[in-house]
Amino acid sequence: LGEDEQTARWLRLWADSHCPTCEVWMHRTRPFMPNDGGAAHYHTADEIEFVVEGTAVHGARRLPVGSAYAADANTTYKVGSGPDGLSLIVFRATDNFYVQIPRDGSAPKPQRNSDQIRRLIENGEPALAR
Repeated sequence: LGEDEQTARWLRLWADSHCPTCEVWMHRTRPFMPNDGGAAHYHTADEIEFVVEGTAVHGARRLPVGSAYAADANTTYKVGSGPDGLSLIVFRATDNFYVQIPRDGSAPKPQRNSDQIRRLIENGEPALAR
């Protein structure tokens, strides 16, 4: 499959907290390539991420399929993938902003997670959503 076809096959958005009474966000990430170092970032909502394929790498910790981890809102972290890649299901109480920490020290540019994922689903455009 081409990259756009792979994105359409893997990325799933089940609940996006977009309506005024919605209180859950859940999506499956696009697959991380093997040994992807990840990017330092944070989200503006608490989250729980569940490993559904591959291995999540947090520093020296390796989290296999079936593992879960939590990240507090506004807490910078970085998740990478092991040699078998990585795919996650992400749970949040609300839509949020993804804020990547630029390596050059410039100001971060928050991006609404739902906008990023919709672009991927609708257009196959590259997005920073993780």
